[in-house]
Amino acid sequence: MDRYLEELKGYLKALPESDRDDAIEYYQEYLMDAGVRNYDDAVQKLGSARRTANKVQADRAVESTGNESRFLKKSKNTNPAMVVWLVILALLSSPVTIPLAILLGSIVLVIVLMLLTVVAIPLMIGLVSIYIGFRVLFMEWAVGLFYIGIGLASLGVMLFIVPAATLGLNSLKKLAVRIYRRAFGHRKVEME
Repeated sequence: MDRYLEELKGYLKALPESDRDDAIEYYQEYLMDAGVRNYDDAVQKLGSARRTANKVQADRAVESTGNESRFLKKSKNTNPAMVVWLVILALLSSPVTIPLAILLGSIVLVIVLMLLTVVAIPLMIGLVSIYIGFRVLFMEWAVGLFYIGIGLASLGVMLFIVPAATLGLNSLKKLAVRIYRRAFGHRKVEME
């Protein structure tokens, strides 16, 4: 049994010492409770030491994914030289990233303004044409009716354009969200 535990301990060298000791203690008690006295009985009961070590490491990996914040805190790189290099990299890349951000913001602003303009122009044409039509109606009834008809047609066109513009803005919003997620990943912020 001692030979099996020593072999298991050798396969668990990658684990932290406390986890390794806990695993060895657990399997020692398990084998003692099962009445296992020699190496062959331990292999028959648990399988090879390598297989048992793989199971312990897999169980530990599952536990660490359940407790991500602890795992991430252990893996953070706090090397001061790395921090300095990251700051230098951020400073050197800012002449490129800031204009790119301004450019992307400007493009989005232009698209939104264009969609709003496409909605506003038929509305303005319609209201102005109706106003002119009523002003001219009593002087030249044919011209007045023409302007009123143009105004109503323009308002009718606007009724088709507004849903299309709304759909366009929603599509633009979804595209922006998709680009943001692709660029920065699906990161969830955990509050501690």
